[in-house]
Amino acid sequence: MLRTPPKSLLALALLTLTVGASSIALANPGCRPGTTAAVVETAVARWGISPCGGGAESIRLLGAQFDMPEARPPSGALPGWASEKWSIGALQLVGTWDAKWDPFRDRLLADAVGPLEVSVGLPGEASRTRRSFADLDAMMEALPRWGTIAGGDGITLVWPDPERVSSPIYVQKRIRHDAERPSLLAVDLTVFWRGEKPLTIALETVVSTYRDPSTGDGGLLSSLSGPPDIPGAGLYAGGEWIHHDANALDEFLGDAEADPAETSVQGVPSWIETDSRYFLLALLPGEGWGEKASARVYAVGNGVLEAAMRSAPLSLAGGAAACLPASFAAKVQAKACPEGDAAPAGSARVAMHYFAGPKEIDLLRSVGSDLDQSIDFGWFGAIARPLLFVLKVAHGFTGSWPIAILILTILVKALLWPIMGKSMKSMRKMSALKPELDKIKEELTAEAKKRGETTPDPAELNRRTFALYQQHGVNPLGGCLPMFLQMPVYIALYRTIYSSVELFNQPLFGWIGDLTRHDPFYVLPIVLAVLMFAQQRFAPMTTTTDDAQRKMMMYFMPAIFGLMMMSLPSGLTLYILTNTVLSMIQTFWLQRKEA
Repeated sequence: MLRTPPKSLLALALLTLTVGASSIALANPGCRPGTTAAVVETAVARWGISPCGGGAESIRLLGAQFDMPEARPPSGALPGWASEKWSIGALQLVGTWDAKWDPFRDRLLADAVGPLEVSVGLPGEASRTRRSFADLDAMMEALPRWGTIAGGDGITLVWPDPERVSSPIYVQKRIRHDAERPSLLAVDLTVFWRGEKPLTIALETVVSTYRDPSTGDGGLLSSLSGPPDIPGAGLYAGGEWIHHDANALDEFLGDAEADPAETSVQGVPSWIETDSRYFLLALLPGEGWGEKASARVYAVGNGVLEAAMRSAPLSLAGGAAACLPASFAAKVQAKACPEGDAAPAGSARVAMHYFAGPKEIDLLRSVGSDLDQSIDFGWFGAIARPLLFVLKVAHGFTGSWPIAILILTILVKALLWPIMGKSMKSMRKMSALKPELDKIKEELTAEAKKRGETTPDPAELNRRTFALYQQHGVNPLGGCLPMFLQMPVYIALYRTIYSSVELFNQPLFGWIGDLTRHDPFYVLPIVLAVLMFAQQRFAPMTTTTDDAQRKMMMYFMPAIFGLMMMSLPSGLTLYILTNTVLSMIQTFWLQRKEA
């Protein structure tokens, strides 16, 4: 049975982290700061692969859209040496600064192998210090530094650093560009075992993200403004996306009765990931993971969320035939493997791809493996995806995202114009019948009082009401049903604009520099509230609307919507504002036509 990381690791994590204002503490001060990241680029991001732990200490997005005019650190309590990581410039996707929580780091899991004897010393020292570790967990914790091997078109890292450590076990991590899919990094991990007895191990790669646990979800105002941008973690297997945000994963952490199927799968998934509303870090497993591989998502309990991919048990023969790659074998006086030997004795290998970038649907589709399913359009994704296509086509013609939003809103309104027209016409007919309906209620109330009752007979009131509707050719559902039919389209349009990274850091006009952020001076929300007040003032009321309801619709609804728009992205506010103006034009046009 392969061991999982011990519970003491979680305890150590919680001890080495200060939750809240003091943020994450430094786990290995002798490793970071003090190392220099190896840099490799894809078509969309510049990666900094850290020798301290072997993960990605920095991932900055390329392109003018993600050139940020201001720094966006994850919290206000950064170590001084880490502040440069979130400096003005390319957007940073890695939200932690402690190497222990870097995304795309790797773990070795193994049965008890007895004491692991290693010798440790810096280059140039006359002698090395002998050290013994009870297991691989302790060894990886005490010796976090990886060595960097020069050469090739990418990066090769080795743990433990062969310049410093002579060990019976090494992990080689090769990171290369993918020629066919330039937005990906091709990665393979190979474990070399030089022990005398066979060893069974598993490899685990972890993708992580972070949310400062001292930050809330924004309170009441945030709850009115749509889904907050909460980081999450997920995996995709068998056409199903298992995804949970930070709040849900925190609940699973403390729930001993939670169903494992809600957070894990057996077998090799299409991908695992951590994400925010607009950005994605994903691992796509390749060869070597085995049928008994597994994947899971979880919260560590300190604001860190993780998605982990674990291989099936891998057997390492060891013994006299074991060898090491020639690139570092001589540094530890070991036997070098023959050139071109893809699977030398005493080794095991797994392959994968890394992705880091925006949730841009065409980009994710170019990656394959259904990675575009990581864009959450809600329940109406089948409608939202065509709307996004139209939005992008409109942008292609105009070169302006605000104008593209206006065009999309107008097209949707034109498509639903006949339905909305029938709804408004039916509502006006019902409004015209209100005096006659009030008269029926008065007659039935008078009859009820004669019988000694306080309210009219409901069955008789319904019968005479529907008889009145039938006499005048009014369908009581005519006002509500068309509005109900168009709601999925409007919700899908809302989610399309809300989830589109294409609008990120794109200006609206004047004082609004980012369509995905709220109006800083609240001009658009105030204008919308005034227009909605005017709209309610002239909107037709149904026969069931009394004066109290009318006043509530006229004053309360515009106020609530105005508050909601204050924290909604300005791109969404523009869509709702445009839709309100178009609805008012339709109302006035129908009134004039009927007159």
